[in-house]
Amino acid sequence: MLQDMLDSELRRLGKDPARVASAVPGSGGAVFNLQARLVDADNNEEGESVDLSWTYRNVGDYDQNGLVNVSDLTPLAQYWQKQAIYDDPAIHGGLKYWPSGLPLADGGVGDTDLPAAGSGADNWRIAMVDGDANGLVSLSDITPIAVAFNADVGSYAVYRREQGTEEFLLVGNTDLIKAGPGRPLTLNYNDPLNVEDRGKLWEYVVRPREGAGSAEGPDSNPALAIFADDSIYPLAEMLADKTDGLIPLEVHFTAITEAAPLGSIVNHEWDLDGDGDYELQTGTGTETDFIYLSSGVYIARLRATDDGGRTAIAGKVITVGTAPVAMLKADPPGGEVPVRIKLDGRTSYSEFGTIEKYEWDTDGDGDFEVDSGPVPELSVDFDQPGFVNVGLRVTDDIGLTAEVQLELEMTDDYDEVEPNHVAELASPLPTLVLDAAPFVVHGNVGAGGYSGDQSDWYSFGVPGGCELQLTAETSGLDPILRVSIVDTDGVLVLDSISNLESIQQTSRGLRGAGEYHLHVTNEHTITGLDYDYSLSLQISALSLDESEDNDAAAGADPLGSLTTSILPGVWGSLGPDGEDGDDEDWWSFTIVNADDYSFGLDFFHAEADLELALYDATGDVLYGVSESVTNRERIDLALEPGEYRLRCYRRDGGTAFYQLSLFFTP
Repeated sequence: MLQDMLDSELRRLGKDPARVASAVPGSGGAVFNLQARLVDADNNEEGESVDLSWTYRNVGDYDQNGLVNVSDLTPLAQYWQKQAIYDDPAIHGGLKYWPSGLPLADGGVGDTDLPAAGSGADNWRIAMVDGDANGLVSLSDITPIAVAFNADVGSYAVYRREQGTEEFLLVGNTDLIKAGPGRPLTLNYNDPLNVEDRGKLWEYVVRPREGAGSAEGPDSNPALAIFADDSIYPLAEMLADKTDGLIPLEVHFTAITEAAPLGSIVNHEWDLDGDGDYELQTGTGTETDFIYLSSGVYIARLRATDDGGRTAIAGKVITVGTAPVAMLKADPPGGEVPVRIKLDGRTSYSEFGTIEKYEWDTDGDGDFEVDSGPVPELSVDFDQPGFVNVGLRVTDDIGLTAEVQLELEMTDDYDEVEPNHVAELASPLPTLVLDAAPFVVHGNVGAGGYSGDQSDWYSFGVPGGCELQLTAETSGLDPILRVSIVDTDGVLVLDSISNLESIQQTSRGLRGAGEYHLHVTNEHTITGLDYDYSLSLQISALSLDESEDNDAAAGADPLGSLTTSILPGVWGSLGPDGEDGDDEDWWSFTIVNADDYSFGLDFFHAEADLELALYDATGDVLYGVSESVTNRERIDLALEPGEYRLRCYRRDGGTAFYQLSLFFTP
């Protein structure tokens, strides 16, 4: 998914990953925390050298290897949904993305281990993956990768000038060396001052250099080599007896604060609900409690103030949630023995955590005898007919568990695979072949029948857009069945045969390749009766309603007057392999009554990115447009009587069939 999103962003930006040359970063590569410190080894008041330190910055380079590329998707997945805490911009001259804490404060775990959760080093590392600096590692952080794709930093050039002069002089260069696990990449440089240079006020900047060349990026913040005592500011750390758990969650907070020499901490302020307001003050008291009653991720903050009015801020991320949800699917959901069934728990989830362990009960005895660790799938062979209640137990990273059971039936009778009473358990049918002989499936529905349920589901595949001919036949005592053709999502009914008593036919266009569904429902009011039925499926070429050439407003195909809904819809195609290989289709229609109307364009976005726009009769005045990245574009507008034009157009991708719908808004 992340790879697809990155490819989409690169296409949107007009970048070909294979042809983007590496270059030094732009403004996203400017170092913002350069510090300079005079080193006085021999008590020489003028200082002997200058130590420089800074943190690597190249927005989009999440794995910190110096180059923004596809490998940066891996840290994005590793830090998924992690929260970054940023300082108040007022502390750092308005800079909005300065992470809280110290980049080298790892909580005492050492260089070879991951920084402790909640430590400064941990927060800085999360912030490096939060490329858009919105505080949450999410899909929006793919855009910085695409924008800076192939931005390359191999080293940093170090410059200095005497304050008051104009020209910076190059004094050295330091190579980029990858940091330890889960740490922000920090760099250092020592500038040994000559005797004649000591005692002067030196101003330093560093600039990123391209890995394979000498091109340089933007200046860092300037740093002055002056004597400074960091101890004039107070220090603060915030502790919590727990950082995650189920609601209601009571957390005990403790402040560890230290004032500057000869000073004292006079007030502790707390923002525990994460709304940005420090609503609680405890004065010199350093402890407080808070109960979280709603699920969410909260950034609790502490602000300590000393008797000189100076403040220090610390924070802690508190995750409050509910127990995980175990969900289990089977593919196929039973069947004729012997059969291999893949049990799938991938849709299980933890509201604010991750599922770390999957355990399986494959024989229905209540013991979860198979532990697949973090792997959410398991294939099991069944060789005996009958019912089996397979089970799944999931455990999240907080240690909370949930269980679910799914009843499977192994049989050798009807073509249907039980249970198939819901769309998720639909009996799988083969992929249909264009203009092939009809495919026939036999089943039974009703309380007294094969499975005793009142509803059967089937899934079938088609290789592309096509026309489906469905023939349904039933037998029994006064049968009344409904057979529905359902879209790929298993929810939207495309067409149906109702009041089926013997044999009926229907024909329906399908917009593209994918897995569709058939739903058979017993609608007889007398319980206990069951009915045998057969379904015959055959596909042929999709008949289109457009009359080419209709790729301009003047040549729009007429749809008539919109006095009732134009349903089930109008069919067309766009793309190089379509009806005429064009990228635009125009349609005209007339509104008779002023009212609210909706216009829908249904297609498969995976095949092509199609868009929809509504114009006046001339095609010049734009009334509405829909340009989403889903399988449907929709425009809802209140319109006056008159003639209008609809423009269907392709933005990207290949060829796709589409269905255009016009109707009154309910």
